[in-house]
Amino acid sequence: MVSRMVITFLFATMTALGSEPIFLGPPESGTWSGSSKWMTGASGAASTFYNFNDAASGACAFVISNTTAGKENRADWRCAPFSLGPAAGGARPITFSFAYKLTDRVEAKNNIHVQLRFFDASGTNFINEMVVQVGAHTGDSAMTEYRTLTFDNLLAPRRARTVDIWINVNTFEPWISGTALFDNFSVTTVPRSLRFKAGVIVAVWIGVSVLGTLLIYFWRQRRSA
Repeated sequence: MVSRMVITFLFATMTALGSEPIFLGPPESGTWSGSSKWMTGASGAASTFYNFNDAASGACAFVISNTTAGKENRADWRCAPFSLGPAAGGARPITFSFAYKLTDRVEAKNNIHVQLRFFDASGTNFINEMVVQVGAHTGDSAMTEYRTLTFDNLLAPRRARTVDIWINVNTFEPWISGTALFDNFSVTTVPRSLRFKAGVIVAVWIGVSVLGTLLIYFWRQRRSA
């Protein structure tokens, strides 16, 4: 009876806790307290700054802006590499998501690059990347609300152990279309399979049953002594 109660409790607990996606990073996706975990730079007429009045959620949004043509006018935001955890090497699928808002009219063929970049365990040796073009490619212009993009079932390269996120303007494609706000970056993976959790529950149940049997045996031995 006790073992059945234990196993029922474990099953309910593991089902409740094990169904949510596992958050991998980045450590901060737009909160002021974690801004030091993101690096930023700008040259020429381009700029980066924080917006505390128009975030998708939380304290602030990352802002990147440029209106002047020329490769010398560029800017970027980049988070420090973080671990892929149980999704390393493509062991589990990952989901990449972020929110953005382009406040000005987007010129033809203007795109901001948002790159999910895969590295080895050191976080310095580049392996591969996923590039999301935001702007003309996504058909957005003079937005009044944030839009969220979500990419499911992505697999990290076999040798990938860490990943970072890099937002850049006027580096790979032209961007003279003003200001863009970014927030709510998230990389998650799926929890362990139901089969694995069931295996753990069965193992615990067997252990509890064996322990209960031994306790009863020794109790009876003492009673009959």
